[in-house]
Amino acid sequence: RCGVTARPDTRTVDVRALLEEHGEAVVLVCSDGVWEFITPQEALDIVWKTPRLKAMKMAETLAKEAWDRWIREEGGAVVDDITVVLVDLDQASKKLRVCDNALQ
Repeated sequence: RCGVTARPDTRTVDVRALLEEHGEAVVLVCSDGVWEFITPQEALDIVWKTPRLKAMKMAETLAKEAWDRWIREEGGAVVDDITVVLVDLDQASKKLRVCDNALQ
C-alpha cells in the first residue's frame, strides 16, 4: 500500500472573523514536499517575513525554503515535488468589495 489518500485534511474557517481579529490572513495549499520538513507555523513565519502585497514572492520564498531543507536533510539525493498556492485573503476581500461596490 502507498501513503496516498484521496481524503484531504479540511477545516471550515470564518474568514471575515479571522480578518477582523488579525487584520490579515493567507490560505496556503501546499504539496507534501513542503510539509515534509516545514511545520504550518514555520510556513506562516516564512511567508510573513516577505513584504505584504507580494503574494507570488511569499509563495516563492516558501517553496525555496522547502527546496533548501530537502537538499540539506537528504544530502541532495532526492527532492519531493514542491507546490505552493498562496491566497492573501485581505487583498482578495478588498478586491471583492471593490467589485461589489462597482456592481451596485
